[in-house]
Amino acid sequence: SAQRKVLQDAGLQIESENRSFYSSSAKDEIGKQSAAGVKALPLPAAEAKRLTQLASKSGWAVIEKNTPDAAPQLRKLLTRP
Repeated sequence: SAQRKVLQDAGLQIESENRSFYSSSAKDEIGKQSAAGVKALPLPAAEAKRLTQLASKSGWAVIEKNTPDAAPQLRKLLTRP
């Protein structure tokens, strides 16, 4: 429908603007941290993967708790194969 198209287009526009804003904001924050003497320490690949999986699992647990009926469909739509 026309309403759905308007909402989808608006959503895409907002996502684009958010991506730009947060990318710029992250760069600014990294600059501030660097200027303050904070150093980023990269994690070993296995540890980074483990923590990423843990964060994903925890996030989905919250979604499943709050919206148990919608969680499976959301997971299908939002999870990369």
